[in-house]
Amino acid sequence: MDPKGQHVFIPDRNNNAILRYTIDPLNGSLSLADSSNVITLPQHIGIDPFGRFLYVYSANGRELYQVRIDPNDLSLSISAGPLVIPPPASVFTPGLPVTDPLGKYLFVSTGQDEQILIYRIDEKSGGLSQIGIEQFSSESPLFMETVSIPGKQG
Repeated sequence: MDPKGQHVFIPDRNNNAILRYTIDPLNGSLSLADSSNVITLPQHIGIDPFGRFLYVYSANGRELYQVRIDPNDLSLSISAGPLVIPPPASVFTPGLPVTDPLGKYLFVSTGQDEQILIYRIDEKSGGLSQIGIEQFSSESPLFMETVSIPGKQG
């Protein structure tokens, strides 16, 4: 969902599309606004907290793309990628790319490999630089979500 709560972006892997729906502010219903075929096999989508970029995981070779959202018409275009998620010891599907509430970091779960890949987000370009990997020894974190607690900025 975009930061203003007006649009939601949905991957449509079967049609190689990213769908953009508008959200009715009165009842929450969705209306298809646009379909964009910028990525093959989009599977998971994360959005930066400023609504400038989508970070899209493609099931086509474990690729992560940065997709620019045009501020005027909300059209999509690839601005960087693909970053290839490193091959794991086991077969996996990475989880949802998640940004922190300040837009400084992107986190991607590697699923069964029990790792979280950590990327720094360039504040101007939205580009990604991998800065770390966190290993977990318990159940793998397939999905993550970041939350912002009012008054608690980090």
